[in-house]
Amino acid sequence: MIESEAQLYENYGLARSVCGIGLVTAAFMLVITNNFTSFENGREYACYAGIASFVG
Repeated sequence: MIESEAQLYENYGLARSVCGIGLVTAAFMLVITNNFTSFENGREYACYAGIASFVG
């Protein structure tokens, strides 16, 4: 299903290229972020995911 849409497949490949991100985690990230369109920037996503290294 991921391979059928070019932009989704590209973002999946980028997510998988990060050390420690596997098939399930990459697919989950694409689903919960609507292919990374639900957040305006990486900072918002980091806050949502609970991995932000800053307060606020």
